[in-house]
Amino acid sequence: RQFIMKDSYTFDLDAAGLDVAYEKHRVAYCRIFERCGLEFVAVEAHSGAMGGSQSQEFMVKSEAGEDFVVLCKQTGYAANLEKAVSRPTPPLAA
Repeated sequence: RQFIMKDSYTFDLDAAGLDVAYEKHRVAYCRIFERCGLEFVAVEAHSGAMGGSQSQEFMVKSEAGEDFVVLCKQTGYAANLEKAVSRPTPPLAA
């Protein structure tokens, strides 16, 4: 199996600049996938060795893939299984 990984980094002076740059990168990646005609989902991901406060992966459904994605249609939550979190459901009243 092979895959292509494309990372994108910025060097900003403050958190506000980082937020602006992050959104520009996110929009650019969405446009690339849309132009390619791919159905994709941007999911929360583990930052790995590079660290950082936020990381996303753009995932395309594939039989050849090896990652799992958790999706919630009600809330729009999406995460790589390695990063996914859940909240316990309260017990049903008897």
